Amino acid sequence: ARDALVPPGHLAPPMERDNRARAEELCRAALGDTEFAVAHAEGGALSLEEAAAVLGRAADAISERAES
Repeated sequence: ARDALVPPGHLAPPMERDNRARAEELCRAALGDTEFAVAHAEGGALSLEEAAAVLGRAADAISERAES
């Protein structure tokens, strides 16, 4: 979803690139390459509102796991 929101040719600052690369690395490790590719393709098709809802549900699930 993020890629659809930035203008063509956008160059992210180094910290943003590093954070995104680290997040991708962690997701790939957790999901595996095939599952990551599927999730990435599905995420790319989401609207901003849909992506925010997915992120909110994921954050809630992580918080619940941390509390138990």
